[in-house]
This record gives sequence, C-alpha cells and structure tokens, in this order.
Amino acid sequence: MEPGWAITKSNASALNHPNVCTVHDVAEHGNQSSIVMEYVDGRPLDDMIAEAPLAPAVARHRRAGAGALAHAHERNIVHGDLKTANVLVSEAGPRLWTSVSLGATVPRKRRPRRSKGR
Repeated sequence: MEPGWAITKSNASALNHPNVCTVHDVAEHGNQSSIVMEYVDGRPLDDMIAEAPLAPAVARHRRAGAGALAHAHERNIVHGDLKTANVLVSEAGPRLWTSVSLGATVPRKRRPRRSKGR
C-alpha cells in the first residue's frame, strides 16, 4: 500500500453512511496493517453492469455510491482504488470501501489570506 493511502481509526470513524462498509478496527503490527470491517454478502457492481448496464437498479446503485463518495469527500477522505469491482451490492444496497486501499485523509486547502486594505 502506498504511503498516505491507508485507512486510519480516525478517518474510518468519520465514515458513517449507509452505503459505506463499517470499519470496526484498524491495527498495525510492524509494517503490516489489518482492517476488520463489515462483511457484505453481495455481488460486485461490475458484474451487474456487465449483465444489464442500463438497468434501473444499476442506476440506483451508482447514485447511492455517488452519495457515499460525497459523504467521504465532505470529510476530506478520498478512495484510493475506486472501481465498480470494489462496490458490493447486497439486499441493503451498495457498499463502498471494500478494497484494501481504502482511502486517505486529504488536508483542506487553505484560503489565501487577503491583505488589509483590499
């Protein structure tokens, strides 16, 4: 995993959304990281797209996934390996963040300071 592209306990706890897999724990042992996350009994979205790319269910799942991404981006977290194979669809709906390269916290851009008198 590339440096900076690993989930931490703090950014995992920031992701509380119905379409994001719950991360229960993040542990480090030497240079190895372990992630304990929600089990999703579902199938990859890319399989559904291959079968029926224009199906209404596929469109709903893509829209739900976009909402999950927006939730993460609002918390300055980006997905490190976004693709439809990493979106699992269960009866409860799609779940993102199912890959090992889960995400990184990105610092907020600071607004340029205005000088006095402008």
